Amino acid sequence: MKKQTALPLIQALDLLRLESDSDNISELICRQGSGLSLDCLNWPGEFPYAPETRLSLGRSSSGIYLHYVVEEKEKRTSHHSDNAPVWQDSCVEFFVALPSEEEYFNFEFNSLGYCLAARRKSREEYVLFSPEQLALIERIPGSASICPEVAGKSAQSWSLTVYIPFILLDLDCKRLPSVLKANFYKCCSACTEKHYLSWSPVHSEKPDFHRPQDFGLLLVQN
Repeated sequence: MKKQTALPLIQALDLLRLESDSDNISELICRQGSGLSLDCLNWPGEFPYAPETRLSLGRSSSGIYLHYVVEEKEKRTSHHSDNAPVWQDSCVEFFVALPSEEEYFNFEFNSLGYCLAARRKSREEYVLFSPEQLALIERIPGSASICPEVAGKSAQSWSLTVYIPFILLDLDCKRLPSVLKANFYKCCSACTEKHYLSWSPVHSEKPDFHRPQDFGLLLVQN
């Protein structure tokens, strides 16, 4: 049975802007959204390190909000531009697709908020988002979380709040599907302790997040 979670509608988000109301938005998502742990250690023999990673998520009428909180030994930030290989840094990711579609979208963010985003048929076959599309993805990085249960435990803790408009997923805000396929990840392929965590389990011999067959389900609430 596939893992599933709700994508709740938080109506108050429509009255706020991430750029100026990031703390209020993060608090709303933590209080009224769904809370997940990215704790699937899919390759424990080779990559046993599991930094604590939590995600709160919800939606407005126009898009999806994600609030990640990470505690890790090493916060790596070597990339400072969009569509750079941010998976080499301390990175959180969101992969999503319609259940009926073969294509999927991946959004990957380092702790500074720089994003790699693409529409994909596979790991090898993809089209990167344009600068104009990337500009629609709002991101606010932080050094601590507004969620009290995970805030301020470590000097290496960080948070990231992200808004992804439905239009970038080719979704009509007025006719949203009832279900999306998705997975969420935490990784760093160039850290001293490489790690590859997920929300929904990944069934592959080696680290590979580009597996829509392993996505869980997001139940889109109205």
